[in-house]
Formats: sequence, C-alpha cells, structure tokens
Amino acid sequence: MVHLAERLPELVRVLEDHGLPPRRALPVQGKAGQDPRLVLLECLRTGGRTGRTGFALLAPLALYGPDGSLTPEAAAFCPPLATNPRRAGA
Repeated sequence: MVHLAERLPELVRVLEDHGLPPRRALPVQGKAGQDPRLVLLECLRTGGRTGRTGFALLAPLALYGPDGSLTPEAAAFCPPLATNPRRAGA
C-alpha cells in the first residue's frame, strides 16, 4: 500500500482494526535529506488473531539525486521508474 506519510498514524490504526497490521514501512523521499512524503506499507492479514507479528521501519528511499536524476536505489526498487525520467528543473 502506498499512502501519504503524514497520515501514517491514522492508517496504522485503521489497518490494525481490520486485521491487517503493518509488517514493514518504507518512507519515500523526493531527494535525500527531505522529509518523506510517501510511505509504502507491507501488511499481513491476521484474520482477527491477536499478537504482534513484528514491525520494521526501513531506511528511506530517495527517488532523485542532487542533479535530478533517478537514484540507483530507486531504479533497483522499481525498474519502470527509469523509463519515465524526470525533466530538468521539474
């Protein structure tokens, strides 16, 4: 699931209430050093079972480098991003 990072606390509550506790969260930054704008969540359906399944907050993924080009990490994470390069100054 991809969602706005600012809504993460609310999203986690709703997911847990519906038996989908988050397992991993990947913050996504436009550029390194910026606040993450998005978060990718991996959830695990528990079917109403209680008990913690563990949670990992992963290191942020920066999409673009200082020159505006796609970072190698972003290209490795999602190869189709490389087919839609960012325009200079965008």
